[in-house]
Amino acid sequence: MRNKITRLRRWLKYVTTPNAFPKRWQDRLFRGHVNIGPVTIYGANAMHYAVNIHFRKEWICFHPRTRTFGGKWPAYFYISRDATPQSARLHFGDAEC
Repeated sequence: MRNKITRLRRWLKYVTTPNAFPKRWQDRLFRGHVNIGPVTIYGANAMHYAVNIHFRKEWICFHPRTRTFGGKWPAYFYISRDATPQSARLHFGDAEC
């Protein structure tokens, strides 16, 4: 029981302690990514809350408009063979192409 309380205190301290860079609790809590079959959901990392879906030969990538790490990131949607906006065959939004 004592070990569980210690882990809970550490987690609460991590979530509630204001860091110098990520000030929002979402940016501190959702940092990595999650894979669910062919779907990858990215958190507050370099992808800034993006979703990539892999089909047989193509990727569908979208990113909602977000505020992360003190900046505002535009929304985009594209379909690409290698999951990069540079080789997108269909593109909407402000991804750098």
